[in-house]
Amino acid sequence: MNTEQQGVLDQIVLSMRAGRLSRRTFLERALSIGLTAGSATALLEACGMISKDGDKPNIIVWQSEYDAQGIFGNLVNAFNDRHPESHVIYRNGAPSSDNQYSEISQMLKAHKNSIDVISIDIIWLPEFADQGWIIPLDQTVEDVVQQKYSSIPWVIEGCRYAKGESEGGQLYSAPLRVDIGVLYYRSDVTSTPPKTWQDLIAQANEVRSKREDIPGGFVWQGSQQEGLVCDFVEVLAGYGGSILDSQGKVALNRSNYRVAVDALTAMMNWSAISPKDISTYDEESAVVRWQNGFAVFMRNWYNALSQVTDPTTEVSKSAYFTSIPHGEKQQIGYSCVGGWQLGVNAASQNQELAWQFIKEIINDRTTKSLVTSDLLSAHPDDALRSDTSIAEIAKHLVVRPRSPRYMIMSTKIQSSIFDAISAASYQDRAKQRDIAVSALKRLQADLESITNT
Repeated sequence: MNTEQQGVLDQIVLSMRAGRLSRRTFLERALSIGLTAGSATALLEACGMISKDGDKPNIIVWQSEYDAQGIFGNLVNAFNDRHPESHVIYRNGAPSSDNQYSEISQMLKAHKNSIDVISIDIIWLPEFADQGWIIPLDQTVEDVVQQKYSSIPWVIEGCRYAKGESEGGQLYSAPLRVDIGVLYYRSDVTSTPPKTWQDLIAQANEVRSKREDIPGGFVWQGSQQEGLVCDFVEVLAGYGGSILDSQGKVALNRSNYRVAVDALTAMMNWSAISPKDISTYDEESAVVRWQNGFAVFMRNWYNALSQVTDPTTEVSKSAYFTSIPHGEKQQIGYSCVGGWQLGVNAASQNQELAWQFIKEIINDRTTKSLVTSDLLSAHPDDALRSDTSIAEIAKHLVVRPRSPRYMIMSTKIQSSIFDAISAASYQDRAKQRDIAVSALKRLQADLESITNT
């Protein structure tokens, strides 16, 4: 069955599930797209007759993150082939994570069960768990997660949430894809990757002075969206700072405010070595620019490795990755943690099948059916593309604030950082520090209002 037929079938099953199709109409439509009579009958039984209590269909719907390569759809097809008594309907998520968040959060807030298994951006988990929109992991799934990822406990911690003031917290999700930020560089024009942001600017300018065909020194996520927040928390950590301190208080404009000012000023300096339209770039835009050979360096996710090393691209043979640079007074660069998890809608009418599906997906993560460049399925050949191992880079990580109100916080961070960086492109460099101080003072007040600290 091809992708188009599968999509039609899923819509038929959804209609049957909602009670909009008769048994006869269901069979007629299923047969019209190529199902055998036996398969259609088995699916019909799954839709309305086979269930543990006799009145609920043995069907669930999974909406994933956006998957341009069709990897997740293949996993669903494999699961359905193994389990003819049940059926998983797959929905590919929106290309925009912000749009997907809006759709999913509205559905969960209304306690609707149109989606059973939800792909959750790591930053959404605290809100979803705190609101009771998703439920803690089934014990059998938790056991699998604990066993498979015991060697990387920070991955498990990203799936955990503690309500109120309680310690520890419960596991609310299972890791599907874990990512971290890295710096990509072209080995054909710079043999030694930069350690500091100052080094990066110097190397970029040197290459650009010698190569007219490489007009861009550095591409990154400059548009007003979540990627800009990821870039900022990396730079801030690399200068020794953080958005929140260990007590959860906003730390941008307190006693160590000079650290935050240094970090933001460093980002403002990037405009001199970046494309003029960098304020429109998200992760994908940066990859496209990089693939075409127009930049020396790129900040992106490790997951982008499969794209930049595609043999059809301009830079495939010279694309390497390394750790994120740091400030001049520090010794370590930090990578922002990203990724997606699997959770179960608290309003789902078939949680048993949802847990079974998640458990098998976790096990399938280590098979050839899911080949992606992320920390849970890193390919051995990836080591040939780096001056250090991805495991070594992953020893120095920074997370965005884990708060039920993070999405509101993020909009304020995006706005303040974007405005400061945009001003840097047309203001005198002598005024950049004043701009940074003003932006951070405003952001401090905004975040204090949100977090009530």
